[in-house]
Amino acid sequence: MRRAHLQVYIAPGCAGCDTASLLAHRVRRLRPAHRVEIVDVSDPQATVPDAVIGTPAYVLEGAVYSLGNPDLDELLAELDKLAVGYDA
Repeated sequence: MRRAHLQVYIAPGCAGCDTASLLAHRVRRLRPAHRVEIVDVSDPQATVPDAVIGTPAYVLEGAVYSLGNPDLDELLAELDKLAVGYDA
C-alpha cells in the first residue's frame, strides 16, 4: 500500500478549525501509513492552492476533497480507497 497525502488547511479564528485539527490527529492515529499534514494558512511559508477558498479545507492527493469538515468515516474510506487504487 502506498501512502496517500492529506492536507488540512486551517486558520486562526476559524470556527471549524479546532475540529479540523482534531480530525486530522484522529486520521493520523487511525491510518498511520498515510501522510497527514496540517497547514496554517496564516503562515507566510504556507503554500495554499487557489482552490482552497476557505477554512477548514481538506486536500487529498492535490485535489480539494472537502470545504468544511467531512465525516470521519467517509474520509477514512476515501483514504483506504486511494491506498488500494495505488496497488492496481
